[in-house]
Amino acid sequence: MFFSALAGDGLSASGLGLSLGDPFSSSATASGDVSTIEGEGAALTSQLTGVEADINDTSAITAQVDSRELSFVTDTLAFQQQINGDVDSLPTVTAQDETNPLLIADLGALYSHEIDFGTLLTNLGNQLANGSPTGITEDNAAILANGLGLLIDTQSTADTLTALADLSSLGL
Repeated sequence: MFFSALAGDGLSASGLGLSLGDPFSSSATASGDVSTIEGEGAALTSQLTGVEADINDTSAITAQVDSRELSFVTDTLAFQQQINGDVDSLPTVTAQDETNPLLIADLGALYSHEIDFGTLLTNLGNQLANGSPTGITEDNAAILANGLGLLIDTQSTADTLTALADLSSLGL
């Protein structure tokens, strides 16, 4: 069931970031977008910490199901903290690149994956509360696929910023 659900989420894992448009306002700048992404990353870390605390709550009715999820949630928390660190250490956005369409697209895809990640974590929390093994499995697969998309989008953003800095150093 897990692999079937994962296959269904393969497009998300591709990191293609096929969003329906720029999730940021038209007046946003790339450095402002990075700040927004950093804030969303912090919110996701907090959300994961809350899910982890819920699983550790021994009074939970579904403690038997939840305890099996603890390592997944703990690993997901560590992953999100790594993504947060990677976003924090992105190359600096130069004034010249604040409105670069390629950079804005990369940041938009990354932000969209973070928003989706938060939705999936909420769904997982609901499934844990319901004790639904099928729902938990589907959400785990979706979280894994979305996490791969987050990783790819973070690397793509870093690569774009590095390429733009290289072009700038050549006077282009």
